Amino acid sequence: MSFRTALVLICLMFTSCMKMPKQEETFLTHTVFPAAIARLPTPPPAMSPEENSTAWCQEYTVGRAFAAEGDYYRATTCFHRARHLLSTDASSSPERRAQIVRALILTYSLAGKPQEAVDVWEKELDKVLFSNKELAEDTISLLFEDYHLLKREVDAEKIFSSLPPQNVLRDKLSLFREIASESARLPFSEQPATKLGLQKEVEEATFQFNNAMKSPFNAALYNALLPGAGYFYVGQYKAAATALLMNALFTTATVQFFAVHLPAAAILSGGFELGWYGGGIMGAKLAAEIYNQHLREIILKPLLEKHSLFPLQTMHYTW
Repeated sequence: MSFRTALVLICLMFTSCMKMPKQEETFLTHTVFPAAIARLPTPPPAMSPEENSTAWCQEYTVGRAFAAEGDYYRATTCFHRARHLLSTDASSSPERRAQIVRALILTYSLAGKPQEAVDVWEKELDKVLFSNKELAEDTISLLFEDYHLLKREVDAEKIFSSLPPQNVLRDKLSLFREIASESARLPFSEQPATKLGLQKEVEEATFQFNNAMKSPFNAALYNALLPGAGYFYVGQYKAAATALLMNALFTTATVQFFAVHLPAAAILSGGFELGWYGGGIMGAKLAAEIYNQHLREIILKPLLEKHSLFPLQTMHYTW
């Protein structure tokens, strides 16, 4: 093989592989229908006749109606208007502002917009006052999940630390964080599970998950040793057969082209082979990560839902 041919082959080695997207770490979430939240009690204290006649209260009431119907866009618009109108009301209180802010955070969280939820909180943090313990816990629970979804672990821990040590919600959120994160592995912290009476169930579910999960590293390694083996490892048998066949065909073609002194064709087929080979390694790794995510959905998520450990399941009040 000439130097020029070898140089072209080396260049193909570094350019023929398709870049594979990285599987982002996901946090298990729970879908709550607005009707379920609407059935919860109204936050105390009830609106006085004087408050009901104000513009901000009327906007807040309309926003609640939209939120109960699942029209989150109109609901947040009304809640924002109520927040601004409250600022112009001389008789307004930090407690009512906290109620509106919590309604915004709840609506944005239900709409799957964690960034907007934390933006509202960080803007209003110094202007609100929670005189009601349950309303404060609702807000903490929602923000705890929102910060985790945004991968702002420091902020999530900060909001979590605002809960008192002896608190049921603290135990629920602590256990939720361990089970819902992608790094869920045994052993979990025994204290929260024990306090909630769930230690046996948690251990059984996570043991089942750990035994069934696939290693992304092993999937990539197996596919590197034998194209298709990594896909076979995660149960994707058709992909495994395709990978093995295509790699075998391109490898055979490359060898045959070199044997009959057709270096240009050999380099072309070799470039395709390197693409299939490198892409297969990354693809097998990604397939294992997706497999584990699906496993978390069918093994760990039902455990969280059964015992109402998702933050949206811990709500005390509606809008």
